[in-house]
Amino acid sequence: MSYQYKGPGTIAAEEEAHVIAKFEYFRKAEEVINAGPGVVEYHPAPIRKREASAKCGTHSGYQAHIIGKTTPCRECLDARAIYQREYRAGKRAA
Repeated sequence: MSYQYKGPGTIAAEEEAHVIAKFEYFRKAEEVINAGPGVVEYHPAPIRKREASAKCGTHSGYQAHIIGKTTPCRECLDARAIYQREYRAGKRAA
């Protein structure tokens, strides 16, 4: 059963004590879950900076050409062909 407690006098007196007790129970449970014993502090991993642009001769370089709407260079076309060949071989093996 879901309760929405809007303050004193909004529900019957006998229900009010029950609702307040229920809110206290959940508030304490939340504190235990969030900061109880055995809780380890969260330290996010440092964010690695990306390079300014993809290098030619790699699959990501080919994608950069396509996204930038430029003609891919020969190195990027070769890298794309190798990537696709390995990708298809992996799909056949699976």
